[in-house]
Amino acid sequence: MTDKPTYQALEARIGQLEKEVAEKETLSAQLQQAQRMEAVGTLAGEIANDFNNILQGISGYTEILLQGKEPDNPDFPNLTAIYKAAERGTRLIRQLLSFSHGVTARKEQTAKADALLEKNTSPLGGRETILVVDDEKSIIDMVGTILNQFGYQVLTAANGREALERHRQLSRKIDLVILDIGMPEMGGQECLQELLKLDPHTRVVFTSGYLNDASIAELMKSGAMGYIGKPYKVTDFLQSIRTVLDKERPYFQES
Repeated sequence: MTDKPTYQALEARIGQLEKEVAEKETLSAQLQQAQRMEAVGTLAGEIANDFNNILQGISGYTEILLQGKEPDNPDFPNLTAIYKAAERGTRLIRQLLSFSHGVTARKEQTAKADALLEKNTSPLGGRETILVVDDEKSIIDMVGTILNQFGYQVLTAANGREALERHRQLSRKIDLVILDIGMPEMGGQECLQELLKLDPHTRVVFTSGYLNDASIAELMKSGAMGYIGKPYKVTDFLQSIRTVLDKERPYFQES
């Protein structure tokens, strides 16, 4: 006859089962917490992107108004205060993005406001034509104002499909495409691939308020020549596009 399990053995087995159930409950709770954090992180990234677009308009137009104004100008103190407030908002958004990416915020040097208010000496665009693609009208208007002010010819499109149509019509006249990532109908990444199919020599610079380093690296591998994170300073923006325009046109071929 088979020995019947002793009371002590049954008690030990029950204890083991209780431990296993507790461990599974802990793992399940951890998984649910991770899923909640992922959802919160995604939402935080989306909110940060929207706020970056808003801050871009505020800081961009403020820099435009400050161009050439001396400190004794009556508008100078108020415009400077607006610019500094936008800078504080930018730092808060970076913290939010850091949380959404799950990484430690990197220390970034912030230039003093006085340095940012100096007269801009970026090279003029001459006859160069830039296609600006963004679904935010305020961003398109602001970027167009900046580029026109510095001598560039500007074309605009509200999404990837409009950009492709513009490029088909005027590809030989377009020297650079400034392309937003998140847009309706056709986003920036898909538009990049289609642009390069139309013309492998197309210069493309991406802009976005929500991309991590890995995503940026992937875009560069896909054929982009640069990336400008929103919100950007006008001087940095102009220097970035000048750097790309001064490079020889690439010939991108998918591997």
